[in-house]
Amino acid sequence: MTSPHQKPPSVPATRRWLPCSVVAVAAVSLLLVASGCSGSDPGGASPSQIEGHAQALSWPDGHAPPVEALSSFAAAAGTTDEDAQTQVGWANACAWYLAWYEQYQRGDVSPTLLAHLRDELPQLTFVQGISAGPETFEALAADAEAMRPAAIEEFLRLNRCDTLNDRPAAS
Repeated sequence: MTSPHQKPPSVPATRRWLPCSVVAVAAVSLLLVASGCSGSDPGGASPSQIEGHAQALSWPDGHAPPVEALSSFAAAAGTTDEDAQTQVGWANACAWYLAWYEQYQRGDVSPTLLAHLRDELPQLTFVQGISAGPETFEALAADAEAMRPAAIEEFLRLNRCDTLNDRPAAS
């Protein structure tokens, strides 16, 4: 039996999940993204490569994880040099949906955050490379705007987005 933070054993660790419970994509089974098929050693991306990819993206206020958290997130997915940008993209999507979820729980979701979910995330390169990726992210954004958390909770859980909150203690 797997814990809620583990993928089923038949799914390679180098894959990420998108939720399939979104009504708009109900006909689509769980989407898998092959993000590390090169055969290189896992964790091959250097902190400077990861940091470079992270700096190229916008992050929600207070949710830009440190390089160590991004490196751990990428290493857990078996990231190689070639797919570090994709894994940082996944981490970025996680950060935006974590920010939405926190605001949702407080009952005060920012229109700016909703606009980013709707207009920016579906346009990210890694999303564009996924079969039905843009449509799925658009459906997630619609759920966010409608304040329906179920598919977003599933996205956060399946992608282990909570690991981005595992930050080193301030010294």
